[in-house]
Amino acid sequence: MQTIAIVGLGNIGAKYAMTRHNIGFLSLYALTQIINNPCALDDSLTYQNTEFLLGDIEGLLRKQQKGIMQWQEQKSMQSLQSRLNLKDFVRVLEYFPSFLAQLKFLNPHKKHLDSFSLQKIFREKLANLSSNYEIVCIAPTTFMNKSGIALQSIEKKCNIAQMIVVYDDLDTRFGNLSFRYKGGSGGHNGLKSIHEYVKRDYLRIKLGIGNNIILHDMLNSLMHNDAHMSIESFRTLFYETYLERLCLHNIFKTKSFFKVMESKIFGDNNLNSNDYHTWKNQISILDSQQDFSSHAHNKAHLENGKKLDSKESISSHLTFTQMTESLCSHDSLKCMVHPNLTPSADSIKKEDYEAVMKLFCSHQKSGKQEVVNYVLSPFNAHEKRLLAPLLAYNGLVMMATLFEWACRASSVSINADSMQLSFMPLDPFSVLLK
Repeated sequence: MQTIAIVGLGNIGAKYAMTRHNIGFLSLYALTQIINNPCALDDSLTYQNTEFLLGDIEGLLRKQQKGIMQWQEQKSMQSLQSRLNLKDFVRVLEYFPSFLAQLKFLNPHKKHLDSFSLQKIFREKLANLSSNYEIVCIAPTTFMNKSGIALQSIEKKCNIAQMIVVYDDLDTRFGNLSFRYKGGSGGHNGLKSIHEYVKRDYLRIKLGIGNNIILHDMLNSLMHNDAHMSIESFRTLFYETYLERLCLHNIFKTKSFFKVMESKIFGDNNLNSNDYHTWKNQISILDSQQDFSSHAHNKAHLENGKKLDSKESISSHLTFTQMTESLCSHDSLKCMVHPNLTPSADSIKKEDYEAVMKLFCSHQKSGKQEVVNYVLSPFNAHEKRLLAPLLAYNGLVMMATLFEWACRASSVSINADSMQLSFMPLDPFSVLLK
């Protein structure tokens, strides 16, 4: 049995559970909730059920655990661990055709495929996956700076084919997510320990925790008083744009994050959000390219392995437009439903936008706090609105990445070289605020 290790870095103990430095542990907790409750994930991408996805990984040991992903303490390996078969780990992707559509090997000839077709191909690929892969999710209990000691003992007892490490990065602003397969520690003590005790390459998933002034209450005091209304409009637009990015909106294939925001504020023939209905109609264009399954309608069929006939499949599809409407139905998003409910992008003055962006680019990574105090501080209310969707997105990306890796690994001859098969480029999944 070959092991794929997914390591979340953090500090054990209730006082550290919800701090920025523990975002690696938080990602494992969110991953557990996603796998055990796959139909709840779409709610997380609409800012709903935030508390459901955020929690203490250590606290799961004290509860009666339900679902296929169960956690246990392994004292001999100085870690909390959860084990499950690779097929069970990636099976959740069947509920999310939008992510399947990003995997080019499922549709190498770039044909137009609806959700049902993508799910059918996915099930065929999944059935052909080797049963010789086991996912081991690991939360070291050695504290952050000695994480390598725990991984060294695990490496001695497991035949590790690949390893993924999820960790926080102070040099990267909150909201950013990026991937690297090789490189140094970047000054991160957890990675330094891993490099000291574990001599292997691994995929790094870097989640930014650095100060994002847009999501900080400090922004109000830094801007002049009459800009406060514009700040709230700007922040709302930031939330909206960020959610679109996590929903894999096609506009981000040609525009950077803040270019999309600028288009909404200052007008763009291709992306005009000053009129909500125009914006909604533009999103509907994606329906012909990227369909979403109706989880409520298809749940029983997916779980029972039943196929929908073509008419039923078409009638059950949840289009991108319908999904967007559902995103706006939640109380916290009512401001996006119609311009009359909140100041629109028109209320954001150009000089205020430029002032905010100047602060965003120049403000120090830990704000006014000492670095140690900052990384051990909890996320603020504005950040929490995006934290759960970000962790949900991160979990789906890990599943999609490992699914693609396992499919490619099964297509090559089993030899020593196949163990070194690296991950495909992950740039399309990176979330970069630039």
